[in-house]
Amino acid sequence: MSIGGRSDYSPVGTNITLPHISSFAQMTTFFVAGNVRLGEWGIMRFAMPKPGPHRAETDPPDDERPDPTTPQLASAANTFALLGNPTRLHAVWLAAKGVHDVTTLAERTGVGTATMSQHLSKLRLGGLINVRREGRRHIYTVEDPHVLTMVEQIFAHIGPDGGLAPDPPTNAW
Repeated sequence: MSIGGRSDYSPVGTNITLPHISSFAQMTTFFVAGNVRLGEWGIMRFAMPKPGPHRAETDPPDDERPDPTTPQLASAANTFALLGNPTRLHAVWLAAKGVHDVTTLAERTGVGTATMSQHLSKLRLGGLINVRREGRRHIYTVEDPHVLTMVEQIFAHIGPDGGLAPDPPTNAW
């Protein structure tokens, strides 16, 4: 069976029009999501996904949305700079998923306790991680819902192989 040309199973050559697919991941998602069905005589039939709301339909227009202020831009850049280190990002992810002390975080990330302590100090000063004392131990957590959302979103965006994860399939039915 060929796409865009003569179908090996169709009595007459059938041209098939695919939606705009710009990457292999999108193509795989399109086919795996069940958008392709074989109809009579083996002719490929496509069930096109229903378009979702566009940004323009759900967000206020750009002219109503104020530009970020200089302090906001500086703070956002500093936040991303802190998370730009894989060890710190791993520590924030671990602290977002549970309660850990410095020794546990160091073991889980594969660095020494003193190194982890330095990373946690920077994250704490940056407001990304919280610390509380339990006896002699310092317990690290992430309590800010914005930080939790940011960490969840970045790992939803990045696949296990380090490449960009494909967009979730849309329900075509």
